[in-house]
Amino acid sequence: MNATKFLKQDHAEVRALFSELDATQGDERVQGLFDELEELLNAHTQIEEEIFYPAARDVPGLADLVEEALAEHHAVDILCEDLLEIDASDPSFRGKLVALRQTVLHHLEVEETQIFPAFEQGCTGDQLDVLGKELEARKDEILERELEDA
Repeated sequence: MNATKFLKQDHAEVRALFSELDATQGDERVQGLFDELEELLNAHTQIEEEIFYPAARDVPGLADLVEEALAEHHAVDILCEDLLEIDASDPSFRGKLVALRQTVLHHLEVEETQIFPAFEQGCTGDQLDVLGKELEARKDEILERELEDA
């Protein structure tokens, strides 16, 4: 699968988890879904930062958008750390989750409407495919390591 399609697939998983969180009652289930979301966001941001963004910086006109995306990743990391420190039963949990959702969904929108189209224009199909394989392999490695550490 090519790089941008692979990342969009991750984005769809993230959106689905947020939707499920929005509709879920019960602190234990919410906590489990958030833990799943946090693992996915961690793996996703890591592969973007290690593999995708360095390649995207080389495409004319994307350097500033990549810097903005990295700043958003930092904001997501902080929000996730805050949420990991509190229980889903904490009154502030839902508010912080809403802030995380807004930040992440804005980030996904910028990637899908600005970064990915420009990146696709600046690469060949073969380059997109090779990068996609690298992203997928690295994500699998990260998730496997998280399972081992759990």
